[in-house]
Parts: sequence; C-alpha cells; structure tokens
Amino acid sequence: MTSNKLSTQINELLSSQINDLNAIIESNSAGLKAANIHLRAIEYLLTDKPTKAMSSFNSANVEYENINIIDCTPSLLKAKGDCILGGIIYSNVYENDLVMSDFRPDPTLAFVYLWLSFELSHMTLFSSLVSLSELFLFFTEGNMIMISGFIQTVPPSHFPEFFSVVCQYWRNVHVAQAMRSLGAGETRYLKELNVELSESEKEKKLFYQLEIDSANKRIKELARVIEDKYCNLMPNLKGMDYEKMLAAIQQPLSEDESVNYINLFLMMIRNMRKSSAGEKITNLFKNIPMSLDEVFKNENYYGLFTLVYADMYNKKNKKSDLEVSKELFKYAIRYNNEWKYGIAFLVAEEALVFDYTNEKIDQFIEDVNLKLFEREVGIDLSDDSLF
Repeated sequence: MTSNKLSTQINELLSSQINDLNAIIESNSAGLKAANIHLRAIEYLLTDKPTKAMSSFNSANVEYENINIIDCTPSLLKAKGDCILGGIIYSNVYENDLVMSDFRPDPTLAFVYLWLSFELSHMTLFSSLVSLSELFLFFTEGNMIMISGFIQTVPPSHFPEFFSVVCQYWRNVHVAQAMRSLGAGETRYLKELNVELSESEKEKKLFYQLEIDSANKRIKELARVIEDKYCNLMPNLKGMDYEKMLAAIQQPLSEDESVNYINLFLMMIRNMRKSSAGEKITNLFKNIPMSLDEVFKNENYYGLFTLVYADMYNKKNKKSDLEVSKELFKYAIRYNNEWKYGIAFLVAEEALVFDYTNEKIDQFIEDVNLKLFEREVGIDLSDDSLF
C-alpha cells in the first residue's frame, strides 16, 4: 500500500507511523479516537486519495488538540506531531491541487510536539527524531521553525535541510549511548563495559544497531540531497558524502560565525523554551508532564533544561540568566557528587551558556571531563607523560 506520488522515504515514514498509531489504539487510552482518524488519513495519503486524506488529517488534528499536554504519553505527543507533519507532506506533495481546509499545519507546533515526545520518553523514542528529520526537509516549513527559534538571519545563511542531518546525528548519538550502557547498570557516555549481556539485552543491541545503520544510511542520502540543492551556492558541497556531511554540521558556519548547525539546533530549542515562539509554544514546554526528580533520576538533561528555564521571562516564572545558571550548576554538582560525570559535564555546559564568563563553571567542566575519562576509558588526562 504505497502512493506513486510520494517518495520512497515518505512512504516508509508514513508506513512506520501506522505501527505507532496501532499501539495507541490497542492501549485504548487517551487519543484513541484521534489515532483512528489519523490512521485513516495516512491510509488515504498512501493510496493517492488526497482530498479524503486532508479532511482526515484536519479531523484528527482537532481531536488531538482537545487532549491537554498533561494527559499525553510520549507516543501520543509524537502522534500529534506526526499528524501535523502529515498535513505538511500533503500540502507540499499536492501543492497544485490543494484542497481548501481550515487545517493550516503549523510546523513549529509539529516540531515542539515531536521534540517534547523525545524529552518525555527520557530520550528513548528515537522515531521522534526520524520525524523531525523529515520535517526539516520542507524548506518553507523549516525556515518557519528557525524563525520561531530566533536563529534565522537576513539574508538567510542557515538552510533547514542541514537540521535534517542534525536530527539523524542526534539519533545516532543517543542510540549509541543506549547501546554502550547495556549491561552496565549505568549510563555510559564514552565506552561500553566488557560484560555478558542477557538475551533481552542482546535483542536490544540488535535493535540499536539497526537504528544506527538506518541513521547512517539516511545521512548519506541527505548528503546527496543537500549537494544537489546547494552546491551552486556553496561550492564546498561538491562531492558531499557521509564524512563530509557530518563535518559540515559540526564545523563553524563561517569565519564570522563560530557556531555550527548542532549549536544552532540546541539554541533553537533553548529559545523556544524561554519565549521566542510565543505563549502557546512556551506553555507546552512549561506544562510537560515530568517532575524534576524523574528527569534527574533518568539523567534526562533535555527534560531538566525544560523544567528549569521554560518560560523563564514570564512574570510568574521570572528568572534571570544568572539564576538559571546557578540552578543548573547546582544539579551538575549533584551529579558529580554521585560520580555521574558524563551528565554532570552536559548540565554544566548548559549552565555556562547562561553565564559564559563564569570561571568556576569552566573549571568544573574541565575537571569533570578528566574524571569521566578516568572512570570510563581508564585514561588520566592530567598525566603529563601521556603527551
């Protein structure tokens, strides 16, 4: 059941969403009615029935929007984002025969639902990153997300398709971390332990490896897409391959801009948490159903950041940059005291963003990085004889 008008990638993406929706339907929980309508919308789109598809996406979206974020599971949040993405796919693929509808797919809302589903899952719902990756391939919608995240420049120098690669990169990073941590009884940030895995852990390892292979395959495909689209503007994209693509998102954008696309992606989310995309978006971050104890225990640093400074400029939640930095640094110190050096490093780096001249945090980051290498790799970087 595939549409000839949709690309192979979109057909595969929509088909994978059917499995996610069936799981929501089988659970018979909140979102049951919306998921059933959403499922029909996908089936209509896959069988080239665009008018029925758009009507169903619209109806599903109305049902989803009646469900408060505090009642959402990670899967339900992802379904809400995927429903809007379905409308975006429709409006781009069938742009010459659009059906007039009250449904105006909001790409920023889709982005936030998909990202928050990843946060709420404690960074285990990797399919959310897949949907995010496809969302950024639509140029107009991708630019709208960047503007909401307050990172666009005029004339534009940032291209949304590069964020498609960033999402696959994060998918790779988080899956690899989950795989390194198997059998360790702790989160491993650099190196896995040489331990015997249980049968269930072996099955998970196979699943993780397939996820990594899929992410790598998609990055290679995106390298070709980006080369074809932008090599006339950026000659250095000629001959773009997997390694060059990863380098392109990690290197400074130019001599004048020290940030890279990975920095920009995190900056975009940071700005939305604070207030850049308006009250509706910041309220989603502010009201996500997580507790500080829960995110701290799960080493969910994205969730921690959201709970610490979402909507920080609101009168009822007024916090200065310095106050946010102190609060994050407090959690970094707690992690350090529990010998969780990898997460301590990541939280301290975010604290430094809000107080970038703080020498104490800067030194803490250096110290905890040394401890991480000692603990996980067995290398003492303070030993001068190594260099």
